[in-house]
Amino acid sequence: MSLLKQNKMYDNTKHITLTEDEFYEKFNMVKNHLDNNASFDGCAFETFGEELQYIQKFAGENPYRIWTVLDCDGKLYYSTGYHFVNRLNYIITEEEFDCQIDVQLEDVGDDDEPTSGNYQCGSCEKFFDEPIDGECPHCKSGNWVKGCIDDPEPEKE
Repeated sequence: MSLLKQNKMYDNTKHITLTEDEFYEKFNMVKNHLDNNASFDGCAFETFGEELQYIQKFAGENPYRIWTVLDCDGKLYYSTGYHFVNRLNYIITEEEFDCQIDVQLEDVGDDDEPTSGNYQCGSCEKFFDEPIDGECPHCKSGNWVKGCIDDPEPEKE
């Protein structure tokens, strides 16, 4: 039996999809305390080694706070629960979820978003022509990298 089906508060018949912005409004990601250089603004956990062992233990104790970052047909998703197939990373949220939720992450290659520029967010990897004061408008990180997509060695700011 799945860990998620053991909780009476979890509605396994309900399945919703959130936008990336809706996800960030509703859930707060927990920083990875094992890796100060983790992706997703320091919140991603790897799928191997010490980080995977931590995630597996955490998922057993807190199954409604674990999300899997999935690659499905070239699109990235956050999906509730601990998954093995197509996984890229895991994230933990402060808040629990109560049903199946999928979040399709925005494509870097969308027509309305630049795929090159003078500045890149080091967390979500979005590009911008001009530096933006403070936070990345996409992921709210302040982790800026100077350089363009064609620059083989961007400089950290």
